[in-house]
Amino acid sequence: MIIGHQKVLDYLQKSVAKDRVSHGYLFWGPEKIGKKKVAIDFAKTLQCQKSPHQSPEGEQVPYGAGKHGTGQAKNFCGVCKNCQDIEKGIHPDLILVQAQSPSREIEISQVRDLRKALSLSSYSGNYKIAIIDEAHNLNREAANALLKTLEEPRGKAVLILISAFPNSLPKTINSRLQQIKFSLVPTEIMKNYLKNADLDEKKQEEILKISQGRPGVLRDILDDLKKKDIYKSFIKSLLGLKNFDLNQRFDYVGKIAKNRKESIKFLQGLSIFFRDLFLIKLGVNDFVLNSFLEKELALAAEHYSKSQLQEIFKLLRRLNEMLSRSNVNPRLCLEVLMLEI
Repeated sequence: MIIGHQKVLDYLQKSVAKDRVSHGYLFWGPEKIGKKKVAIDFAKTLQCQKSPHQSPEGEQVPYGAGKHGTGQAKNFCGVCKNCQDIEKGIHPDLILVQAQSPSREIEISQVRDLRKALSLSSYSGNYKIAIIDEAHNLNREAANALLKTLEEPRGKAVLILISAFPNSLPKTINSRLQQIKFSLVPTEIMKNYLKNADLDEKKQEEILKISQGRPGVLRDILDDLKKKDIYKSFIKSLLGLKNFDLNQRFDYVGKIAKNRKESIKFLQGLSIFFRDLFLIKLGVNDFVLNSFLEKELALAAEHYSKSQLQEIFKLLRRLNEMLSRSNVNPRLCLEVLMLEI
């Protein structure tokens, strides 16, 4: 189920109802906010074998009457073969493209395969849908090949690019895509969703602070509540970094750097940590996310000036983008960071 993004869902639904579906979209916004989930559900809407807004029992389902206070209802049945095959990622008219390991790039061979798949007739006699996840990882050759596809749209083919870094895509591609912006989900909507979880109010507030309007993070925590305790332990470990010598720091990040995804999570956690330090320096403690360690954070903040914290923010953003969209060595990135903090 999608959490939030009502304006996006309404817009996409109207485009289907009015038969004005675009050949190309760019779903852009922060990471783990639900862009891919919306893209998958949009594919179900385009392929559903039942009438729009029908429930499995055949009753009318009013769009905007969803559960959990999200204000949404499905505009696909979810039970027909097309919907189920799309959910499983096995529908022949749905092509999913993402970066391949170890290069972390989307390569030209993948785009060639995509172009070939889109040139074939639809298995269901309906739309052919291609979703390119983390499209900012397209290498130059792949981007040029994709541009040809956008310049020569084929029949009922829909191409959806997903990215947290839309400015990293070539302007020639960006200009040919309909821009769909995804924003952080309001706290009230996230809170309404959490009401169905078996959690006390204090735990819900902690999860809301950690997820920061990102449904993907909220779901990760609900899938494994141990992550919350792990996160707390992680934040506590950051407090000791300032007292580590350089060898200890390098050993600390060396274990994390073995996994690129863990390295990116580490940078995201550091961003929250240093954000809290900066807010404490500004005297706005009410907005500190890790309030369970406010006293310890206040002591840590004394080691940094405001200008130092601003420079650390810039470095963290730069390293996060490098790790997300290139084949840069994670250990090298994290060691550079340890020299600066």
